[in-house]
Amino acid sequence: QHPMKADRQHLHHRFLDAGFHPRTTVLILYLIAAAFGMIALASGTTAKVYALGWLFGLMVLIAGLLYWLSRRQLR
Repeated sequence: QHPMKADRQHLHHRFLDAGFHPRTTVLILYLIAAAFGMIALASGTTAKVYALGWLFGLMVLIAGLLYWLSRRQLR
């Protein structure tokens, strides 16, 4: 699909489709950004690989939660 074509696959659309209120969606995205920022600031030079693992794990957790909530919303 063309990259300039609009779709509802963005993270904020997925939260809204899972049933979250728009204000709650914004707060969740702020918390995610703050968590990523704190992990980036807290990790030293040698801990960057570990921080990358934590960030990847957090993203997998969020994706799984959104998938579960959207499946639950469809029932």
